[in-house]
Amino acid sequence: MGGEEREGPRIRPPLSGRPSASRRLPRGEEAERRFISFCMSGNRVLAGMNVNVWDVVDSIRALVLSGADVDEARLCDPGVPPDTLVT
Repeated sequence: MGGEEREGPRIRPPLSGRPSASRRLPRGEEAERRFISFCMSGNRVLAGMNVNVWDVVDSIRALVLSGADVDEARLCDPGVPPDTLVT
């Protein structure tokens, strides 16, 4: 494999806070393999994973670690900057 480029999506490892998510919410275009996936329990984000979406790791981490309740409509809306989701 050496220095060869791999085909396919570039997936960032999940950022997890607490286990036992009850559902998953996507943000972005899963069919185009460009999205963020949030694992939820109630209105709290327990983990996040980004696929081909850049410069969001710190925002996802802050959201997970905050333990704050989030508005699901805003969480799933790609037009809402991720760093504004923690209230």
